[in-house]
Amino acid sequence: DILGFSKREELLEIDSVTEFFNHDDDLYQFQKKLSRDGFLTGFEAPLLRKDGSVFYGLLTANVTLDVVGQITGYVFIIRDVSKRKKAQEQIEWRNKWLATLNATSMAIGSSLDLNEIVHNTIEKISGILDSVSIRVYLLDKKRQTLDLLASKGLSSRFVEKRSIKTRKIGRGFLGKSLITSKTKVVCDLGNSEEPYGDLFAEEGIQSAIYVPLVSKGEPVGVVVISSRSTFDFSDDYLEFLSAIGNQIGVAIEKAGLYENLKNAYQELKEAQE
Repeated sequence: DILGFSKREELLEIDSVTEFFNHDDDLYQFQKKLSRDGFLTGFEAPLLRKDGSVFYGLLTANVTLDVVGQITGYVFIIRDVSKRKKAQEQIEWRNKWLATLNATSMAIGSSLDLNEIVHNTIEKISGILDSVSIRVYLLDKKRQTLDLLASKGLSSRFVEKRSIKTRKIGRGFLGKSLITSKTKVVCDLGNSEEPYGDLFAEEGIQSAIYVPLVSKGEPVGVVVISSRSTFDFSDDYLEFLSAIGNQIGVAIEKAGLYENLKNAYQELKEAQE
């Protein structure tokens, strides 16, 4: 049942139990330990069912010997621990999530340099979300545009394109996300209403998440998380990205106030002179 076979005869047609291992390295380690010690307990690895789907198995195994000590066979006990593994991964991910939020909060509290805060936050997001590219845009209220502040994981050719460096509010998913102030997930940019789909196709980007940066209820920018594959994110991931977006929004507001204060002091000094 665990391996997806309906009849015992089907299972016996399998040439070797090694066919159930999803990764060659796991199979090598399993065989190495079993041949060295003659038994093995608590070995965890992703295994394959008959239909090719993957589950996490916990294996216990030992060899059977004849009277002269020669190996005559093997005994395996396989437990499906997928639910436990998933719960464990969820806890680990939430710990990373909280650590990232905490680090971002500390960066905002200890620095008034917006570039420093944004680049540190991008590094933290990259550490949690594997194989993604990130862009951070700031709102220019006067020009009614979104201007690229920082990026990671993208070619220089792509980020130097005019429509990527700056975008009019309302244009494309990026421009529209600022108006709606809602996180937008696009799983297939090539077959969507995105007017800049050809640019993403050239860069190999297939999907993207647009997260508005909000401070005091007002949008101040957008962070874009993009991938060369289809996203498979749970609500927890989107909640995390929204929380990060709020953190960056606060940093933008704080840095803006500081910059205005510096300018005001400079004008006062010039006036006094």
